[in-house]
Amino acid sequence: MKKVIIFLLVLICASSVLGQQQKVAIYVTGSIEEGVNDFVGAYLVDAIVKSSNYLAVERTADFLKELNKEQGYQRTGAVDDDQISKLGKQFGVQLVCVAKIVQMGGGQFVSARLIDVETATVKSSTKPVTFTIEDIDKSCAAIAISLISGETVDVKKPMTGNDNKGNNNTTPIKNNTPNTNKLDDVGVEINGLIWATCNVGEQGTFVSAPQNSGNYYRWGGAYRACPAGWRLPTQKELDALKTLGSKWTSIDGVAGRQFGSGENTIFLPATGYYDAKGYHVLASKWGVYWSSTYNNSNSSYQLSFSDTGAFVSPEKDNRQLSVRCVREK
Repeated sequence: MKKVIIFLLVLICASSVLGQQQKVAIYVTGSIEEGVNDFVGAYLVDAIVKSSNYLAVERTADFLKELNKEQGYQRTGAVDDDQISKLGKQFGVQLVCVAKIVQMGGGQFVSARLIDVETATVKSSTKPVTFTIEDIDKSCAAIAISLISGETVDVKKPMTGNDNKGNNNTTPIKNNTPNTNKLDDVGVEINGLIWATCNVGEQGTFVSAPQNSGNYYRWGGAYRACPAGWRLPTQKELDALKTLGSKWTSIDGVAGRQFGSGENTIFLPATGYYDAKGYHVLASKWGVYWSSTYNNSNSSYQLSFSDTGAFVSPEKDNRQLSVRCVREK
């Protein structure tokens, strides 16, 4: 297999927590067969755009032009974090996402780290994720979610197979409110994070009322189900929500749990879930919601609750669950 040194830069702009626009440069490097870099770069951009509120602009030629002026780079092809920081400042970005592709043991792996340009320090990172051309989109989405969440997590290779919403079920459970969809949500601030007040319906939309069930997703579809600017919560964020306390209640006859304290609360309907065989089970008795955090090769962390309480634990990810999104302030 012919190997080449690959470099790719994409600039992505987003609103920071202070409302100012941030620029993040995605830089992909690795030794891999020619052409795969285009897929990795494109899917990383797509995944980050769908996982947060970023816009993408490609700057590959400009970045390579500056790198080629460096004698050390011409000699070794290596770029350290200080060089990345300097280039980031030169291009006017605040963060640089450095993704590295390697070949080992007959497989291909991608890992990434997020560098603060001002301090030249690593803000977050991921462990290597194995990928193939067939599932590269899922692997890049896993990388993006891990970096955006700010956690260093053991990112597994996402599941293959059907990753779309389960059974197209958007029928509300004992719900008198029409289950129409909307593109955005006012949200509620809890623990410094904005939580959507409604579940995800069709991909990229919210249902119209907190008690509406929304659609059910496998993890492969859940990570890109949230509307633009929103993402899946992490395990830590679900744990923090649960720690605030909750109570079993109902809205318009739909059972569920209210999480939070004071006026800053959200209602999660007990929508049940679709099991591995496609059966809808425990509707009105249990609610099970995805996180973006993995446990191992076939399970992910999920928020589960009933009338007796709530807990966050790793469960098999071959089921189809509800999705409640979050975003930064």
